[in-house]
Amino acid sequence: MKRLYFMLMMICPVVLSLAGELTQTETIQKEFAVGNPDHFELIVDNIWGSVNITGGSGNSIEAVIRKTIAARSETQMQRAVEEVSLDISDENSLLEFYVDGPFRDRNRGRNFNHWDGRKYRVIYEFELKVPQNISIDIRTVNDGDINIENVHGDYKIQHVNGKILMKELKGSGTAKTINGDLICYFKQNPQDSCTFGSLNGDVKLYFQEPLSAEFAMKTFNGDAFSDFPLTYVSSAPEITRKTNGEIRYRSTHRHHAKAGKGGPIIKLDGFNGDLLIMKYHKGDQS
Repeated sequence: MKRLYFMLMMICPVVLSLAGELTQTETIQKEFAVGNPDHFELIVDNIWGSVNITGGSGNSIEAVIRKTIAARSETQMQRAVEEVSLDISDENSLLEFYVDGPFRDRNRGRNFNHWDGRKYRVIYEFELKVPQNISIDIRTVNDGDINIENVHGDYKIQHVNGKILMKELKGSGTAKTINGDLICYFKQNPQDSCTFGSLNGDVKLYFQEPLSAEFAMKTFNGDAFSDFPLTYVSSAPEITRKTNGEIRYRSTHRHHAKAGKGGPIIKLDGFNGDLLIMKYHKGDQS
């Protein structure tokens, strides 16, 4: 893969003392051409900071990225400037934003490594407007949520300490977080297999009617709930509560259930949260 490095254009740089920290901000604004959105992938590999992506018409990606460095001293500020960079790879069918620094584990590819006592943080906040039919691969770890809206291609979304909110989806893929809720609204129900999960949050999926899919569900300390009638392919989980016609289930093993005539397998994984299969009503989307 060709990797290009772009220096960030600083707009009104400031250094302020805030709660014992020095902060410095920069902003980059850039536009990237997209040849064929149906065969194009966007990758954002972030560590600290939010990622917000909105799909629309057109054949370009408009990026506004705000960089904030917070450091305990001028020495640490300079260290952050020297050690952390945003690499941008722009190819015919791929655009990648990659936050690089000493927190990457070189022996394990691009995985996030332990932080070894450096007294600074470098936060990148991404605001991206994209062609709605592209595919996306989005990752971040701390200090922000992931928000996706009106992206109709396939997706792979990974978070650690934050919420994932995805609206007006048409594609299929994977979305997982560890400490936060995962909420998805489908403009078109998935046509291929999907996986959704949260370790310490709820998984809430809003589907169009009618729904035909097979669900493979597992949660340890939460319940499972469905707006849609389900026929269990494997043994049904234990019913834990019935209130006003609402039935909640508890499952410590993966249980398979069919909605409608069945269809793509949709895996739901939880641990300390609930799994909710909901009907998408106009006016929903929190």
